[in-house]
Amino acid sequence: MRLFPTLCLGAMMVAGSSAAPALAAPEDCAAIAAAFTKMGDVPAFREQIEQSGMSFEATAIGDTLYMKLDGEISEMPLGEGGRAQMFAGLFDVLRVKDCKALPDDAIDGRSMKVYEYVLPADGGLIPEPITQQLWISSDDGLPYRGTNPNGHIEITYEGVEAPKP
Repeated sequence: MRLFPTLCLGAMMVAGSSAAPALAAPEDCAAIAAAFTKMGDVPAFREQIEQSGMSFEATAIGDTLYMKLDGEISEMPLGEGGRAQMFAGLFDVLRVKDCKALPDDAIDGRSMKVYEYVLPADGGLIPEPITQQLWISSDDGLPYRGTNPNGHIEITYEGVEAPKP
């Protein structure tokens, strides 16, 4: 099973576009990196993940991460500033490449910039390159959706509470 390596190393991913994508540009990778970094600074978020036939939830509240899978909840305290540090370096750790802007879209009436990028194989969690798409809000610069050939993730930032069994 290939997981979306974002937060709780839980998440992004299956949509194609019939429109021709723009050429890869450094500013496209910078926009994706900035969106991941911002996830480390918001008070909380929840990721609803469908990946390779599995459904699970990853939640971050302050510097505590929660994973809910099959009704079981695991909690991972990161220490003060730990989540911000983790997300600040995530983009570099994943070695994202081949970033390009796709046509803009909307989620629930919110304007989104859509990007595509490749996670190269790492010999472990990512056995072969994976092309992913990411929807980033034009207003707040945060990611709200991710897709890859194995699944998808939806991310919310409001009304987030610790998961309950």
